[in-house]
Amino acid sequence: MRKRIFAAFVCLCMLMALVPSMAYADDTVYTGGLCEHHTQHDESCGYTEGTAEIPCSHEHTESYGGLTDPTACHHTHDEACGYVPATEGSPCTFVCEVCNAQDSGDEATPSDAQPEECTCETLCTEEEVNGDCPVCSAEGAELDKVCVGVAPMLLKTTFAAGNGKAIQLGTSALNENANTDNAATIYFGKNGADQPTSWLVIGYDGSGVVSTQGDMTLLAASTMGVVKFDSDGPSNEYVTSDLKIAIEALAEKLTAEENAAVNERTLTSGSFNGENTDCVAGAQVDDAAFWPLSTAEAFAVNEDLRIADKEHQSWASSWWWLRSPCYAGNVAAVVDGGGNVNINITIGTVFTEYGVRAAFHLDVNSVLFTSAAESGKSSGDVGAGALKKVGDYSGNEWKLTLLDNSRNFSISNMAINSNGDTVGFSYSGAQTGANEYISVVIEENGAITYYGRILQLDGTTNAQAEQQA
Repeated sequence: MRKRIFAAFVCLCMLMALVPSMAYADDTVYTGGLCEHHTQHDESCGYTEGTAEIPCSHEHTESYGGLTDPTACHHTHDEACGYVPATEGSPCTFVCEVCNAQDSGDEATPSDAQPEECTCETLCTEEEVNGDCPVCSAEGAELDKVCVGVAPMLLKTTFAAGNGKAIQLGTSALNENANTDNAATIYFGKNGADQPTSWLVIGYDGSGVVSTQGDMTLLAASTMGVVKFDSDGPSNEYVTSDLKIAIEALAEKLTAEENAAVNERTLTSGSFNGENTDCVAGAQVDDAAFWPLSTAEAFAVNEDLRIADKEHQSWASSWWWLRSPCYAGNVAAVVDGGGNVNINITIGTVFTEYGVRAAFHLDVNSVLFTSAAESGKSSGDVGAGALKKVGDYSGNEWKLTLLDNSRNFSISNMAINSNGDTVGFSYSGAQTGANEYISVVIEENGAITYYGRILQLDGTTNAQAEQQA
């Protein structure tokens, strides 16, 4: 009978172990800490479940101290008796700052009230929190967990190189993308049709293609006419070629100021050397202002920039001559419409008409300003109200204002009036004409912020003037 009662007690203990239990400590009830913001326990909250004791199934007999004295039993727990001691659980330490904030400190709010909901449409950040949202504006709210707003689309503003202004000092705006598919375009000189010529920056201040310190290398953005390499050939010597004549005719279209900004170079003589051919056949050429690229220089140009006309790559005008020889005496190197440099095939025979695409070196120290190709130097009406704020510019096409060393213009006797709003000055040596002006720029921290033409020089060489600041 005792055995049956004891066995029933053991079964009851085992059944009780299957009933969910709460752990109590210091009169605080830990219900697991779960809520809509913490729906599952994890390592960070520290929660572990306790286990109930599994009682010993050992039956006391005479061999363990006698039936009449259970306290004298010598049995020790082992695998056979199945005894497992109880273990204490660890409470969840997670404190929901949202739910806690809604219940704490307000006795008038019942503990079973519905929790507040996030009302944000835009995702809150630590720098910008929606003060009208009862959830996100709660002190200590974990915004990355409780805010249901949508992250705003980031609007990317692209500025031009340099300081992003439409007028910039010097040529720094032209440097950053040299010889890339986003290379700056410069308008300088005129082509065979007497139209402004656009050039691509392929080298700058010693980097990129055939550039040296203090200059930048410019390659015509497209071909500037077509010509046979040598109509009197067969010869691929550059010094006597029709190509050289056409290139020099383009250089002759430069104004005196433009020509003074060009750094001439020598085109050395040599022989065919595969992709490394960096010469002309025959005699060298001295003092070349404009020149065709060599084979080695063409290979160094960004492949996308080598394409002269993307829409008409099969046209003869989209192919262009190089100054270097090929493997045969009557063949010169040529770049095809797809931008491929051809040095070992007969398509470069000197009697074929291909495009003329010049390059040259520009002295960076000859450039006063770089301005946006369209409306860069925008002035108000000539006079006191001429100054206009220089706007931002995200384009990639530029014009240059060159230093003219042939002029003797000078400013003297500059003075600011007592109110500090007007600058007076004297000028001398001015060159007069219909398109001659005295222009003013205001520079702040290295950036030109205002520009304007304050005086037209229509006949007065030496005079005094003033400008309201």
